[in-house]
Amino acid sequence: MREVKSLKKFLQRNKQRANPRHAVILHALSRAERKGFSFGKNTEPLLKELSGGNCKWEFLSHELIPFHEWAREKTGAAAEKAY
Repeated sequence: MREVKSLKKFLQRNKQRANPRHAVILHALSRAERKGFSFGKNTEPLLKELSGGNCKWEFLSHELIPFHEWAREKTGAAAEKAY
């Protein structure tokens, strides 16, 4: 999708503002994009990385909703619809 490509270009242009969390989010979105934005087992290791370490969510940042929590909810909702 164009939105993921736009985000990638934005992060490349603004490397001084980007942090490791942004790169992991971009990677997770790219993987999900290939599967029709279905967050599944292929994105689970990236979501675990986002929930701790140097990619930890910062409380008063521009990311209002923690991406890893949002993506996990999408995964759970997709699993419930399968049944």
